[in-house]
Amino acid sequence: MSNDYIGGSPRKSTVNHSEDYQGLSPEDYHAVVHFFDADEAHWRRKTEEFKRQKPEGELGGSAASLPGLPGKQGAKSRFAPEDLNADPPTDEPEKRTDKKQTGSTEPLGLCREPKRFRTRAQSRELPPPSYLVEGLIQEGSDCVLYADKQSLKSFIALDIGLSVATGTKALESFAVKRPGIVFYFAGEGRDNMERKRATAWEIARGFEPFTVENIYIGSGAMMTSDTGVASAIRDMLEIIGDRHGKVPVLFVIDTLSRALNGQDEDKAHVSAQYLNRIQTMRNRIGGTSLTIAHTGKDKGRGIRGSGGYGAGFDTILTVDNVSRDDETHLHTIDLLVEKQKDDEDGQRYFFQSEKILTPNGDSLVLHPLDEETARNNIRGKKPLSEADVISAINELTKHTGRHTTTKRAIAKLLAEPLGITIDGVERALDRKYRNFCVDGKWQLPSYMNGADESFPDQLAAFKTNDASPIFQ
Repeated sequence: MSNDYIGGSPRKSTVNHSEDYQGLSPEDYHAVVHFFDADEAHWRRKTEEFKRQKPEGELGGSAASLPGLPGKQGAKSRFAPEDLNADPPTDEPEKRTDKKQTGSTEPLGLCREPKRFRTRAQSRELPPPSYLVEGLIQEGSDCVLYADKQSLKSFIALDIGLSVATGTKALESFAVKRPGIVFYFAGEGRDNMERKRATAWEIARGFEPFTVENIYIGSGAMMTSDTGVASAIRDMLEIIGDRHGKVPVLFVIDTLSRALNGQDEDKAHVSAQYLNRIQTMRNRIGGTSLTIAHTGKDKGRGIRGSGGYGAGFDTILTVDNVSRDDETHLHTIDLLVEKQKDDEDGQRYFFQSEKILTPNGDSLVLHPLDEETARNNIRGKKPLSEADVISAINELTKHTGRHTTTKRAIAKLLAEPLGITIDGVERALDRKYRNFCVDGKWQLPSYMNGADESFPDQLAAFKTNDASPIFQ
């Protein structure tokens, strides 16, 4: 960017002047910029007009002759002399293309943005909203996943990305409607993500290591300037090529803090700029965005920083709870759909980590977990097992001379070691282990202590109780 002075008043140019200005005098150059810097195609066309109006010998002005612009003194013009005798310009925009980089024949910078307005008739033809990842992420939306540190945010995002790239169920739970292309802007831990995390996912999901296609893990995206956004768009379009508009595209920005590169997340204008820039990226590539963010100091306030983030994202996902078992080192997480624009929200999904050995070291993948087990894990509770019930009955009856005890006694004995309330243990006994109760008395089924009973008693107990433990 440069400040151009025409008639003594400053004007900030919005055109990339690093190309096609050679052969113009400084005066002609400034005149072109002043009148045509809002539209690249007009600027290029007017440049050609100036060149054709000058005799060949008067063409001059290298890159270095234009103040504030890159270039070397005496740099050769990219326009050959025969170009000066080309057909005169038309009113049609110049079809400047770059098939090598984008695979597209559309004019660069002119046809990526969608039209601003639609008629009511055009609105009728709009397709209904559809999910890229069923129940989680809608196509063409801006989404955010936020949580505290060490809450497996990046593992969740990478699983979603790899699932979109392969068409497999995300987190083994959510259908991917159409496989697509995924770009992962890894602002931190890129090498580890490529070598270990993605490889662990491939192994766990039945793929050969380093064989999944259509996912591209790159360095972080700098979202603090339009230049950084333009660079990211060009890099993505180069890979998308002639698939542009034909397949879904998901890009992941990990993390918001890294992408802002030191900007104050608390400022409303910073959040507005970020949301506008990811929308620009999404519109240009025809895709969906997923941003990884952190929880603030006050967890109840949601995403760290300005309230504009919560208002601006279409979908908000959060790891609401997470626990790590000290013995197994496995994580249990509670994933909450906090906001789903134009659809229901509030759903909770539970997952547990599994350690996977890769050629480059250990990593983790996530598997679905039933809600009861997950909640017990998160609260530090252990599920009541049959072995617990048998042990408690034996402990309570070994010195009494009787074979029976009460449900309350069992619950009191097991509540503390299991981390469950006495009432909670009683409910679990009623729900899962009624085979230990005969006529209101709790005892070992006769098939477990049959030596003390007659065969008819054992047979009667076998018929009235759950015999499944015999075959376990």
